[in-house]
Amino acid sequence: GERTSQLLPPVGGGAGRAQRPGRVLVQSWDPDHFGLQALRTHDHAKFCQEELGLREMMGYPPYSHAAVVRVDAQNPDHAERAIGIFADELAPAATGASPVIIRGPAPAALEKIKGRTRWAMLLTAKSRAALRSALDRLSVEDSERPSDIRVTVDVDPHDLL
Repeated sequence: GERTSQLLPPVGGGAGRAQRPGRVLVQSWDPDHFGLQALRTHDHAKFCQEELGLREMMGYPPYSHAAVVRVDAQNPDHAERAIGIFADELAPAATGASPVIIRGPAPAALEKIKGRTRWAMLLTAKSRAALRSALDRLSVEDSERPSDIRVTVDVDPHDLL
C-alpha cells in the first residue's frame, strides 16, 4: 500500500498536459484496497490511519525496530544455504524477555537480479538493543563461505525490496 501511494501520484500528475485532459487507469487484483481508495479520493490522512493501524497490529515500524538480512549469490544453492545458516544463528533471539520476530527466510521480493538469486529475512523487535543483540549473532564475516555470496544487513530499511 505504501509503495503504491508513493508511485501513483507522480504518474497521475503526468496525465493530461496543457489543454488535453488525461486519466490514469490502474489494474489491480484488489481494487477495493484501502490504499487505492484513499489515492482515488486523495484522502492521505485516511491512508495513514489505516496503514499505521496495520503496522501496529503486525509489529512493524514505527511500532518496532527492523532490519533486513539479504543474501545473494550466483549459485542459488549457495544463497539458500547461507540464509539457512543465518536463520539458525538467529533462532535463539526469538525467545526470551525481549524476543526478536523473524520472518523468513524466503526468496526476496525481487528474487533474481543480474543472474544472482536473492533470499531475505525480516527481523523486528520492540527494542533496538534486542535487534542489535540478534544481529551480533550473525557470522557475516566467514572466510569459509563460498566467494560468490554477498550478505547485506539493512537496519531501519527504507523499503523491503
